[in-house]
Amino acid sequence: ANRLCYVIIVEQTMPLLSIHVFQELKSQNRPIMGLDVGDKTIGLALSDRTWMIATPLKTIRRTKFSKDAHDLIALLKEHNVGGCIVG
Repeated sequence: ANRLCYVIIVEQTMPLLSIHVFQELKSQNRPIMGLDVGDKTIGLALSDRTWMIATPLKTIRRTKFSKDAHDLIALLKEHNVGGCIVG
């Protein structure tokens, strides 16, 4: 199945995607992933399917954008992630 993964980017508390759209994703019963993007690493956390608890998942050491994106997409697919919060 080719499922979409929505991304909400929090920029100074102003979401680029409506939070109402993101809340609709909760009915899909899929986890969300939090991304803490730094200069050298990307920290990842994964929620449970109820979005009540998130636990650290992995830290990606940044190299080239294409490799970093490939690694991230693989994890999104592996964990059937329904959306991401970047901030």
